Amino acid sequence: MNLGKKGANYGWSRRDGTWRIKKDNENVFYKLPEGDRNFHYTYPVAQYDHDIPPGVTDYYGIAIAGGFVYRGSTIPELFGQYVFADFGSDGRFFHVPVDNLVDGKQATIKELRFFEGNKERSFLAIVGNKRTDVRFGIDEAGELYVTSKQDGKVRKIVPSPESPAHQA
Repeated sequence: MNLGKKGANYGWSRRDGTWRIKKDNENVFYKLPEGDRNFHYTYPVAQYDHDIPPGVTDYYGIAIAGGFVYRGSTIPELFGQYVFADFGSDGRFFHVPVDNLVDGKQATIKELRFFEGNKERSFLAIVGNKRTDVRFGIDEAGELYVTSKQDGKVRKIVPSPESPAHQA
């Protein structure tokens, strides 16, 4: 995730976040070389790795599906958080506080958990397909909605039964 700055060079196609891209294979990443800041790239303020954890065989950490800053009142814990998802994974959703995004520093990304009733499930399991193809929307009250091209349903993001906001 980058802060938009006029004239900034985010490094694509030589960089993906704070990783160097192999010249002849954009799916291979390396650590940045010493002195990389001398090239005057603008680095992201929040990112997560593309590494596939052991035992994971399907999509993981492919691409971010842009979201929105939550400004609603239904989930106070998310107020001021930029909510986004991984487009090609099993439907992992994340959030990062927009007030903590500072150029030159990495903000902490946290993951959201999804429930169907009282059972925790991935978004992929909820939409029942091989890809989530996540899309976001907000209403006039700042409440957050998500859909998937896979099933076409629009879902409102609400507190889970385990959330302090839900138990109050």
